[in-house]
This record gives sequence, C-alpha cells and structure tokens, in this order.
Amino acid sequence: MGGTAELRPGDEVEHFRILRLLGEGGMGRVYAARDLRLGRKVALKVVLPERLSHEGAAERFLREARLTARFAHPHIVAIHHVGTHAGAPYVALEYLEGEELRRRMLREGPMSVRATARLGRAIAEALAAAHEAGVLHRDLKPENVFVPVDGRLRVLDFGLARAVDAP
Repeated sequence: MGGTAELRPGDEVEHFRILRLLGEGGMGRVYAARDLRLGRKVALKVVLPERLSHEGAAERFLREARLTARFAHPHIVAIHHVGTHAGAPYVALEYLEGEELRRRMLREGPMSVRATARLGRAIAEALAAAHEAGVLHRDLKPENVFVPVDGRLRVLDFGLARAVDAP
C-alpha cells in the first residue's frame, strides 16, 4: 500500500495470501485471503493509500480493531490479527460468506415478523455485549449487519465506535 496499487491474487501480506478483492469502502479495501499459518480463509481489510494522508487515519483504523477486539460474541465479527503492510495498517477478520442485510432486504423485500424478531434479537445481543465491554457502535445500519450463509448474523464496522467508561 503506501502508494502501491490494489493487491492482486497471489500477493502476500505477512502470512496472508490474497485470493480476491471482496469490496471497497470509504476507508479501505477488503480481500479474501488465506492465512498461511493456520490454513483458514480470512477477510483482510487494508486502509486505502489515499486515506493515509488524512491525519490520524491509520490510528482510527487501528482503534476500530482494538475496540472490536475487546469482546468475543457470536453476533460480532471476530478479529484474528492486525498488522502493517507497506506502511498501511490492515486487520484480518473472520471470513464470512453471505450478504449485507441491506442487500438481502432489497433482494427479498419485507421480512416476516418472525425473521425481523430473530434479526432484531441478534443485533440487540451484539450491541449489549459491546456496551458491556464499554463500546458504543454509533453506526448501526443494514450495511453494517451481515447475514452469512450459516444464518448467524454479525454486526460489522466499528469504525465510528466510541469507548465509554461506564457500562
């Protein structure tokens, strides 16, 4: 990174081999990658080089990782590793196959009361765990809720989260 082009399949970032680009957001790119040490797939989120020119961008990115790593919960995406590649910070997250809640809502239309209650409960449990760990998400929206093929919803993107002292 640090001025380099997008990573390509076969490139290595520490002990992760890039498989393919999954997507790009305002802060970074997310790649499917293989953890060569543990033999598992991960989602590798790398800060965009142009974002590093913004003061504090790298620290905000790492702050998100630290806040998310404060807790382990079945409905919050897990962080496996953080590091730096070519001057750009990255985080290795659990790899999930599925879709964002927004995409599912657009594709399938209105959900049943039962499905809405199930998703609402999972989101509430995730946020309760975050709050117990002293973290406020502050950016909950359907784009930050992921519905994997295993059906176990995950809350993503704690980029705007804030640590609080009191539970």
